[in-house]
Amino acid sequence: MTRHLHLGKFFSSGAGLFASLLGNAFIFLIIARAFGAADFGRFAVIYATASVLGLVVDFGYPQRFLKDFYVYTEKFGGLPSRVLKTKFALLILASLINLVVCLVMGIELALMGVIWTGIVLVSFGAFFGSCLRAMGEHKVDSTNLLAANGTAAALAVLLYLSENDQPLAYFALFIVLGAIYFTLSWRAFRARSRIVSEASSASHVIGEVRGGISYAADIWVTRSFGFVDVLVLSLFVSNAGLGLYQAGQKLLLVALAVNQITNNVFLPILSAKERKAGLDLKSLLTIAASTTALGMVISLVFYFAFPLAVDILYGDGFEGTKAMAFWLSLAILFRLWLLGPSIWIVAAGRQTVRFMLNCGNIAVFLALCFYLAPRYGFVGGAMAIAVSAFVWASSFTISSLVIARSAKASPIGSGQGQ
Repeated sequence: MTRHLHLGKFFSSGAGLFASLLGNAFIFLIIARAFGAADFGRFAVIYATASVLGLVVDFGYPQRFLKDFYVYTEKFGGLPSRVLKTKFALLILASLINLVVCLVMGIELALMGVIWTGIVLVSFGAFFGSCLRAMGEHKVDSTNLLAANGTAAALAVLLYLSENDQPLAYFALFIVLGAIYFTLSWRAFRARSRIVSEASSASHVIGEVRGGISYAADIWVTRSFGFVDVLVLSLFVSNAGLGLYQAGQKLLLVALAVNQITNNVFLPILSAKERKAGLDLKSLLTIAASTTALGMVISLVFYFAFPLAVDILYGDGFEGTKAMAFWLSLAILFRLWLLGPSIWIVAAGRQTVRFMLNCGNIAVFLALCFYLAPRYGFVGGAMAIAVSAFVWASSFTISSLVIARSAKASPIGSGQGQ
């Protein structure tokens, strides 16, 4: 019975996340077809800049809530308003930084404003959506994501068919997507929980920042991979090369949707087990073997389907993207290999360990980008993703085994800390 329940959550969460990634990727696909590789590459740099700052606004809450949402509700009787106040404070800070970056880099303010608004709305939607998933409402969140992304995708098709050549019109679709998702998530959250009002206090916000900084830093490191690489490659690769790279990267992100799906479902499950009975070596080996086997299947399908997908989805001008197939397939295999140990380490309360490993890996990744991009162009970016993923997976596997074996006599419990 429990296994069927877990599968139900997996597919419910999966439907929503695939809808989210497919909607996002579909809009970029339409932009690529409408403007070509060179302009697509130029837009990619602007979007990557905004997305890196958007992770500051996220502050790791979508990950943190999956583990700690019930800690908040048990302590405060709902979600305390200090959490939202912290998020708004971070929004103001990130917006000011974004403005300075635009002025320094000469980025068009109108285009950045549209992109930034969409990213912020999606961030707030994900904030309340993660609360729903923590409450077991995977189906509700999936339905909300499907409605938002489906609407935005349909409008993207209409823009493309009307031969609209205004970039602002296409990127405004992210505002539509974010507004719908935020509205639906907020309403669903209010129907099941509540915001507990508190007197405004700087100490509350500072305490919230301190309590969540490890999650925020960890998520910034892991999720910035899809944006920092674009910024680094822009130093060595033409806009057309960036466009080819982005085309392949978007297909990679769709394939890696299973990572977040698995995390959304199994992190709350393992966290609950950790609180009740502790985690052991068997639980680690089980989830590691499962995600690795899944990675083997998905990487093989991706490798053989990739060239055809590029031809069908992007068309003329993107043939060079096919050179990334082998390296991106390896990246999928290694990323799914590391997923199991990563989930287990977080559930075991070793968030700091995960953060340190992720910091080490992004350093390896950036070093590889700077070394490989000048020599192999945009394909060097794909090579850096694959090689760093292998290092990443190896480090997580070794660390999780050390933790599990050191606690063999006494399973890891919630009181052990980090």
